[in-house]
Amino acid sequence: MNVELVNPVLKNVVDMLGLMARLELAPGKPQLKKGDKSLGEVTGMLRINGEGIMGSVAISFSRSLILALCRRMLRRQPSAIDPWVLDLAGEIANMVTGSTKVLLEEKGYRLTMSLPEVLNGAGHVIKHHAPMKVIVVPFRCQEGELYVEMCIDYDPQACPVARKATTG
Repeated sequence: MNVELVNPVLKNVVDMLGLMARLELAPGKPQLKKGDKSLGEVTGMLRINGEGIMGSVAISFSRSLILALCRRMLRRQPSAIDPWVLDLAGEIANMVTGSTKVLLEEKGYRLTMSLPEVLNGAGHVIKHHAPMKVIVVPFRCQEGELYVEMCIDYDPQACPVARKATTG
């Protein structure tokens, strides 16, 4: 997986939740994910496609963190996973991926994104869009955990940015 595609996602998660929810997220060690069950209780997911790129990004939140985000960002006091909480998970994934898309397009990538899909329930299944290994990066903060999963198939020969770099 190309770090030029992965690092902006991770940066945008930290920056966006730091700014909008005043969270200080501490990243854990990136690892290959085993299986397809979620590590969090609520997940916002988007598919990404473009010239030479196909994949998906999923942001999975622990119950405690997504409820805290709803309190901090929406000024609501949920005691359970409700439609507001689910919408927030999808919108966070949409904002992070949308910001990443802008950064990558500035570098010359041409991308499209799907609408966010929201999954919930302990151990729900996350089906990624590309037939590759899934990288997961855990983040921890005082309010709970979140897990950023990325599965991005990158073909440098079909990607205009990579072609430009090799042809000068």
